Amino acid sequence: MDNQSTQKGRKTCKTRRETAVQGTNDNSIVSKCSMASQGYFNDEFLQHFVYKLTRRAPLIHRGYYIRAKAIDFIIKKFLKENPGKKQMLSLGAGFDSAYFRLKSQQLLNDVTFFEVDFPDVVKRKCQMIKMREALNALIPELLVDKKNRDPLIEIDTTDYKLLGVDLTQLNTLEALLKVCDIDFELPTLLLSECVLTYMTRRCSSAVVKWAAETFCNGLFVMYEQINPNDAFGLFMQNHFQVIGSPLKCINAFPFLESQTERCKKLGWSECEALDMNQFYNYLVPSEERRIIEHLEPFDEYEEWNLKCAHYMILCGYNEIGIPGYDYQDPVTMTAVEFQPMKNETDVCIKRIGHSSTELHSNHIVVTIGGFGEQEGKHKRLTNMTLLDLHTNNTCDMGLDVDDDVEIIRMHHTACVLKDQSLLLIGGRISPLRVCSQLVKIVFRRGTKNESLLQEKNVDVKFNEESVNSTVSTEQTKERENFIISEPQFVHKVTSEEKENAGVLEQCNFQHLCSEIESKCENELKSESKHSKDKKLENPDKPIEIDNVSDSKQFQIENQVKSKHFDDKELVRLEKPIESESSNCDKIWNINDSKPTVICSVMNQHGDIPSPRWRHCAIVFKKNGLEYVFVYGGRTETDLTLKDSYILDIETNHWTEVLPNNLGPGERHSHAVCQWNDLILVSGGLNSDLQPLNSIYAFNTNSYEWTKLEVTGMLHERYSHTAHVIDNYLVLIGGVNLNHSPPGVAIIDLTSNHAMEFPLPPQDKSNLLMLHRHTSLYTGTGKFMIIGGGGNCFSFGTHLNKSPIIMDIRKCLKEVKGHVKI
Repeated sequence: MDNQSTQKGRKTCKTRRETAVQGTNDNSIVSKCSMASQGYFNDEFLQHFVYKLTRRAPLIHRGYYIRAKAIDFIIKKFLKENPGKKQMLSLGAGFDSAYFRLKSQQLLNDVTFFEVDFPDVVKRKCQMIKMREALNALIPELLVDKKNRDPLIEIDTTDYKLLGVDLTQLNTLEALLKVCDIDFELPTLLLSECVLTYMTRRCSSAVVKWAAETFCNGLFVMYEQINPNDAFGLFMQNHFQVIGSPLKCINAFPFLESQTERCKKLGWSECEALDMNQFYNYLVPSEERRIIEHLEPFDEYEEWNLKCAHYMILCGYNEIGIPGYDYQDPVTMTAVEFQPMKNETDVCIKRIGHSSTELHSNHIVVTIGGFGEQEGKHKRLTNMTLLDLHTNNTCDMGLDVDDDVEIIRMHHTACVLKDQSLLLIGGRISPLRVCSQLVKIVFRRGTKNESLLQEKNVDVKFNEESVNSTVSTEQTKERENFIISEPQFVHKVTSEEKENAGVLEQCNFQHLCSEIESKCENELKSESKHSKDKKLENPDKPIEIDNVSDSKQFQIENQVKSKHFDDKELVRLEKPIESESSNCDKIWNINDSKPTVICSVMNQHGDIPSPRWRHCAIVFKKNGLEYVFVYGGRTETDLTLKDSYILDIETNHWTEVLPNNLGPGERHSHAVCQWNDLILVSGGLNSDLQPLNSIYAFNTNSYEWTKLEVTGMLHERYSHTAHVIDNYLVLIGGVNLNHSPPGVAIIDLTSNHAMEFPLPPQDKSNLLMLHRHTSLYTGTGKFMIIGGGGNCFSFGTHLNKSPIIMDIRKCLKEVKGHVKI
């Protein structure tokens, strides 16, 4: 290949990269316009640079709001603190509307405004300006023809200059600026907004150095991406790589500290930087933050804080300062290890905002609800995943429930009761539709007697019946023994299905009904003697029990799903299933009838809590009776709650517990676990939506709160999970405002001393985000992580491939020497 052909090929590649980078401008201006149209930021001129208005998601709006707010804050500070003549030079301006917005506000009376970008971009911008009266009316002398003007100068007026030049050609840029009468002695703000990160390290540093050497009274402002090496950062990098505009410079200067150090070395006397979490919390007034929180329904706090942690605003300056931040590079040494979970099935749990609960007598983990991928779409999930801790095998069960049953929900809690049923509390269907139903889920076993199956197909039906929670002893005993009067619908097993049932044979969930029925029968019988006048022993406020508690019970058929099964082929079981523990050894073996799920919408009494989500709930026992404790959360109108309630499981009666002055206060997305008679509430977001590191203990005997005075290191976090191992509280993952996501914290509950352990480096082929996940302790210092992830701003959605095993034995040894767990 000759030199001419080689150069042509290289030019084609360069042009292709430039086109991809220019495409980020087109996408950005649409998002900015959508953000402004929703009231986040006042800029009526953005719409003139958009060919078609498209409404973006609330998370996108927030991301572009904080970007616009940060730039606007520094520009106005520069204009205010530099009276007299001054200049602004926007490098890689794209379709930015700052000149027109500030001009209309009468803020550019003594300012000459320069904009620079690729020649193709500025030609398009010039055409838009000339075609729209609202824009060209703000540029005096726009239509005056200047003779002998350089072809790279699209607009050259007294107030506004538009130049088309590649920023890698600094000599050409400086020459064009001189032609446009720039004064290198005047106070000048140089703005680089998501520009230098697309350039190589050498070229981007050359721009920073040129600006420092050329403008003796300059303020260099840079807004771009940072923190490339955590899961969010790697996902972000991959997005820009895929669209053809890789972040070439982000790994050369990955952190705030490295960015500021570069600017100082390249000639800027002072340099400070903030990430967008810091800017939002330090420099945006609290009243404005409250307005932002209520502009749109929003429930992506984790993704919002992660996005803000990966963008920064930097100033190299002589006069203007922004409060600094003492930042340290993230620790790379870690004692936390992750291992893939080995199983024989290919079912992968990928969801967020779900619940995962272990049925303890069966060693079955039930994961229900949340958001994930189903049928090729991202949506609220309508299936339940079951995992056998003996074999690590998983399978899915559909949840084809009636629309009246609020079972397909997010950010709810699922409490396992002593009869191994699940109680779903709270959650939301959308930020505008909160779940008010208290739903009980019971697993029913089938029977081995195939003669009970009729050889015909029927439709799945929903059967309603009124159930009294304090009915007669005979009726109570009947429910305790899992006997139902209405016929069940089970799947008809064909010979072909028996031959092709490898997946289900591997998912050999052996304990679900036999152990429940045999274990719970005696317990429930012994407790059925407790009458309707039973009360909690709270000296301040005893619980009053209603005489009758009704429930609306729906019986739904849910089969273990696999590709071998035809959902349409169903048969009817005419007689009720009896309690036969001997027939339940292999409850989900292909040779048996399939399990069904009973969903009951329970009537509630007493001080019924307001519908909420992102709360916490946990089961505890008092005087041999079973209760559920609920704390905090949020509603459609209240961003945080501080109330607490206790639910009597036998009567479905709620009692509000009035906190003492030492209560945790308003919070949501916190975690809860139990240690002896204490319920521990950790972390969460407070009323200002700031992450917390406090830990409070609720005494189930006295109903009083105390705060644990923790020593050592304990990061703020929310959207995490919590467990107690012996006398140690373990907090896993979460999100905060730091650059490095929280790892694992271990608190010695006997001394209240805490230690933090960072997460190991990310595996780029299998990113792991530890928020909006669930976790289960599997013994021997290991936890099972299920789900997690979220929507990564405009870069796409990441869902963890789970389950995955997290091993913290080395952490525990460091905390307490050697421990036997």
